[in-house]
Amino acid sequence: MEFKSGYVAVVGRPNAGKSTLLNKLVKFNISIISDKPQTTRDIINFIYTDDDAQIIFMDTPGYQIARNKLGDYMDKAMRSALEDADMILYIIDGSVQFKAGEKELMDIVTSANKDVVIAINKIDKKESHIDEIIAEINSRNLKSITVPISAGNDENLDKLLDEIKNILKPGPMYYDGEYLTDKPMKFIVSEIIRQKCLLYLSEEIPHGINIEILKYEELEDSVNIDAIIYCERDSHKGIVIGKDASMIKKIRLAAKKDIKAMLDTEVNLKLNVKVAKNWRKNEDKVKFFGYK
Repeated sequence: MEFKSGYVAVVGRPNAGKSTLLNKLVKFNISIISDKPQTTRDIINFIYTDDDAQIIFMDTPGYQIARNKLGDYMDKAMRSALEDADMILYIIDGSVQFKAGEKELMDIVTSANKDVVIAINKIDKKESHIDEIIAEINSRNLKSITVPISAGNDENLDKLLDEIKNILKPGPMYYDGEYLTDKPMKFIVSEIIRQKCLLYLSEEIPHGINIEILKYEELEDSVNIDAIIYCERDSHKGIVIGKDASMIKKIRLAAKKDIKAMLDTEVNLKLNVKVAKNWRKNEDKVKFFGYK
């Protein structure tokens, strides 16, 4: 067989399981996972390579109505990926009802006029809306193939890859076969820290969190990392730090543990907290944080 390659835009609603699936396919936790919307904020390329193909999966922010400048950026990032990609992998949560937001996203995918593989995820869950989803798919003029999967249980992932390979055209190897992403380690480390904020902080606070890595220094037997956790309000800063610095310590130790396991070396992690007031609503601040 001739070697195949291509870029695949991966789209879905928040919590559809995009990042879980892609981490499983490349066998490395590149993208952070949480049950909160806006966990994925940027396009993250996952590079899958085997003897037959190299697939660059473009993980995109979960589709939802934009409510601020960060939301505008996330929506544009998703639409840009759809435009640039060779094909689309559209992931739908099969355990929830097919609501208006999903219909809007399916309209966007349909209008892209590209080959689509639809992965109906979470088929291991007790509640299933697969019939409802398939009926909606059949009512549209989508050039699509549907594969029921469970990213959590690794079910039908090989079949999903086969269907994607069948659509891709012969092409070159864009990246060295050992590459799993084109994102630098500083980005992955910042996302691990943000994941711990998503995990431990409640209500609206995690959505306004952003991480800046000031120093990432690789030594012979350790890595030194200095980072700033930005939040949107003075009152949030106190919550992120916690009484007697208990919350910031909790975040630091959890992040340090995951970074150490990933890098397989000692990690010295320092965290500070600063306020960037209402940064998600300010276009200049959104761009300052790299969303451009």
